[in-house]
Amino acid sequence: LKDLAQECITLVEAEASLKKIEIRLESIAPHPIAWTDPYQLLQVLLNLLTNSIQATNTHGRVTIRLNGSLEEARIAIQDTGCGIAEEHLTRIFEPFFTTKGVGKGTGMGLYVSWGIITKLGGLITVNSSVGHGTTFTISLPIKK
Repeated sequence: LKDLAQECITLVEAEASLKKIEIRLESIAPHPIAWTDPYQLLQVLLNLLTNSIQATNTHGRVTIRLNGSLEEARIAIQDTGCGIAEEHLTRIFEPFFTTKGVGKGTGMGLYVSWGIITKLGGLITVNSSVGHGTTFTISLPIKK
């Protein structure tokens, strides 16, 4: 997962640097190894990182944390962005739901991400506070 996270960071660094957003990768050794499709997971991570960068103001921060247990590998993507209003949290994984302006989003990114993680046998959750940021956490089965 660490290599995959580093690849994602490389792919979004240019967009983050335009807003002077710092992207951090924190991984607790031993690094978790998930039993997953790396290409599908890459799509999810890119979507979550892009959303975080778009929601974060200049000089903000996005942190990717990797950790795990004997049962699962976890990837958390946390930003210092605008957060998601409580009334929207129950709908963010619905198809075509978006809070972005016209022409800025289709409302399919989180829906597709949820579908991918579910098919991989995992779970994706969100915790957010308006004005303080958002954390998406992905839990996946580990490689045994």
